[in-house]
Amino acid sequence: RDALAVIMENAKKTHLFDKCRISAADYTSFIRGAAGREKYDILFLDPPYDSGLLPSALRAIADADLCAPGATLVCESDCDIPVKAARIRKDESIMAAYIQNDVFGGDEALSARYTVLKSNLYGRTRITLLTPKKDD
Repeated sequence: RDALAVIMENAKKTHLFDKCRISAADYTSFIRGAAGREKYDILFLDPPYDSGLLPSALRAIADADLCAPGATLVCESDCDIPVKAARIRKDESIMAAYIQNDVFGGDEALSARYTVLKSNLYGRTRITLLTPKKDD
């Protein structure tokens, strides 16, 4: 609830509150209720690390067709690459494999439904921006 209050306050400060739908609900219930009725331009996904919920949420969002054309999904996930492993963090092919695992849980069919716009590491946190592929 504290996080919800911060999100609401930030939406008000940015003058976007009237354009937001902020909800404190289990993601499966929320998606079930919004499916077929609502589409979103920006979706924030920040499940608990090591919960395995991010791929499940991405799959449910795609299946429920919740993304407006050109939507951006902001996904937060864990990354176990050591901060001091600069060489690994700069290698695009290695990073692509980590994104496949960290964000999509290794599910190639799921990753085929999204385009990775950008992915950055901040310590052990990965922030990945996705957009649905036009076919979905």
